[in-house]
Amino acid sequence: MRTNRLVVALAVAAVVATAGCKSGRELPADDDLSRNNGQNGEQNGGEEAIQTIEMDRYVLLAAQSCEDVAKLWRQRAIEYMERQLDSFREAVLDPEFCHEKHYYDGAAVQDCSALEEPDDKGAKSYSTTNTQEVGVDEADFLKNDGKYIYILVGTQLQILDAWPAEEAKKISATAIEGTPRKLYVHKDVAVVYSSLGGDDGYDEHDGYGPPYTECTYGYDCDFTGDGLDSKVTVLDISDRKAPKAIRELYVEGSYLNSRRVEDFVYTMFYFADPPMPAGMTFYPPQYKKHVWDCDEERDDVGLDEGAVKADFEALRLANIALINSMPFSKWLPHAEDIWYVNGQAVGKGNPMNDCSGYYLSQSGDGFAMISLLSFDLTTQGPIENSTILSRPGAVYASKQSLYLAVRHQRQGMDYWFGEVEASEEASTIHQFMMAADKPKTAYVGSGIVKGRALNQFAMSQKDGRLRLATTSGYLPSPEVHNTISVLELKAGKLELVGQLDNLAPSEDIRSVRFSGDLAFMVTFKKVDPLFVIDLSDPTNPTVKGELKIPGYSTYMHFLDSQHILSIGFDAEDHGSFAYYQGILLQVFDVTDITKPSLLHKEIIGTRGTTSDAATNHLAFNFFKPLEALALPMVVCEESEEGGSYGDEMTFNGLMVYKVTVADGFNYLGGIPHAVAEFDPYDYDWYWGDNSWCSTWWSQPSSSTVKRSIFMEDYVYSIAPNQIIIAHISKLDEPIATIDL
Repeated sequence: MRTNRLVVALAVAAVVATAGCKSGRELPADDDLSRNNGQNGEQNGGEEAIQTIEMDRYVLLAAQSCEDVAKLWRQRAIEYMERQLDSFREAVLDPEFCHEKHYYDGAAVQDCSALEEPDDKGAKSYSTTNTQEVGVDEADFLKNDGKYIYILVGTQLQILDAWPAEEAKKISATAIEGTPRKLYVHKDVAVVYSSLGGDDGYDEHDGYGPPYTECTYGYDCDFTGDGLDSKVTVLDISDRKAPKAIRELYVEGSYLNSRRVEDFVYTMFYFADPPMPAGMTFYPPQYKKHVWDCDEERDDVGLDEGAVKADFEALRLANIALINSMPFSKWLPHAEDIWYVNGQAVGKGNPMNDCSGYYLSQSGDGFAMISLLSFDLTTQGPIENSTILSRPGAVYASKQSLYLAVRHQRQGMDYWFGEVEASEEASTIHQFMMAADKPKTAYVGSGIVKGRALNQFAMSQKDGRLRLATTSGYLPSPEVHNTISVLELKAGKLELVGQLDNLAPSEDIRSVRFSGDLAFMVTFKKVDPLFVIDLSDPTNPTVKGELKIPGYSTYMHFLDSQHILSIGFDAEDHGSFAYYQGILLQVFDVTDITKPSLLHKEIIGTRGTTSDAATNHLAFNFFKPLEALALPMVVCEESEEGGSYGDEMTFNGLMVYKVTVADGFNYLGGIPHAVAEFDPYDYDWYWGDNSWCSTWWSQPSSSTVKRSIFMEDYVYSIAPNQIIIAHISKLDEPIATIDL
């Protein structure tokens, strides 16, 4: 039976892959996506097909039924349970062990401006969300259409009539269940994502550490979401003064990432390890004190090792019986879709109760699930589901495909992959293809590369191929190096067709940006090499140019096709290490890709200076019509008393520069914001009294301002508690302040 199932799954993967994108974002026909195509399975049968599946363990297999999904999850649950029992048994037998002094089997959750067509009543030009790809919108807590500003504040969606600037005012505040995080606005419809339960994610840390901070940069955090259940609220905002809910989607998983392409919204949810059966424990109750009692002298004398092992073995068998008796419906991710007409619920459904959209892992990669739910925001049509067995990771999307890059460490893993056997870490890449005429996606294949991707900007799709930059190892290890890989979908597998390895040995990646056939990559240890990599021949990526300067860039933005504007951190070389020395702005000339050069640079503040824009591209706002750059900033300088870093905050607000290729950076002024008595982004209680200037390099930024908007010649400086509006020529003389 197992052989037949593997053969069928391989055949399905081949059919999906070879069907390809027939025109733009068109998917293979539904018949080709069938999970039970016996004829194709027989045609592609044979031992060779089975061996291919066994070798490429990262390729996912289509589930034949819900029972297939539950069977695999039961297997993973038993493996997980047995690891816990083994660890606790060893703890009981180790007199030196104290649970409270160890982190046990867990990880902390860490989570381009555009010129639009003018509206008859709105600003003629205005900035929008700074996205990675043109035509692929990204969710944020703020949206702007040149007339109205839409912003999530506290537990509300607030809408401001923002134009003309002098008459800006709040016109509605709509309550949103839970903690609103992100939104989209398109065609008189708003889509709001909120988290349910917890206290802004604080519960995720069991009372320890700072509140949940979204992982946006990926250097010292991983992309896991906030660990809370989610809600999607779809509102009709044709009457901006009275938004009305037209759809609600409750998901028993955490929001991971999303994209909007035209009318279609694609959202990834992360379903962590599913609930274990009631009554299941990881150690016999009589040994509780041996695990949790941290007194200097534990009463371990006289424990019989054989008796301990026998007690744990009996518990293991009892737990297996509980897992096997749990109904398979309990193992499946759950969502409830409710739609409304005139305020009345007219229907409900669960878009995840049909297991035809599930794909299962052959490896031992846990038993968490990632679900890609997609829908048309202009209709109340069905929500489409593609679910894979995978841990979360960085998300990148083009107009045709969506990719998930998942980090893996060799240490402590039960499996590894032959293609990267020599590497200590790797990333599996899962590709979903998007349909052009409906909000439907399909998993089409997976691949694996050495190293880890920094964030979404480490990925880019061109001509159907995925280009990916990764780092292997961690500083200060001399084994650290970087890799550019090119992957192409072939027969259900993202195959490596080209690679450039061992780039910048002993340094790691700090930013990447792709443009056409070029990749620009910044690495760092003590100095900042900017590499220009030619990808015109995808089978042979080649370094064409390199520039070494102090500091490094965390985000790169194209001023035009030949010039790059970047933000990052200045650095001072101290031999075996480097000090960070303030926010660094730079303009690079890449006209001659063999000789990239630095045209201009600007250093803001000293150590302790931070900006959300350095680690979150959504806070970076370059408005081309005015050649203006707006940055949320906390500027720290050395006080008269001196010190090892800038310990005096001299500015907290929005700073605005004019940036040109000819003249570089011209500071136009700033819009200061007062530090509120209670600031939801104030980490004094965690970092100490001097929190504003205590951030040692990037996260969390302590800026009160989080975003900005340009409307014609006006600048809107946006903090969680207020919006301050000023003319760009008189930034120190605000014309309006709107309390949120």
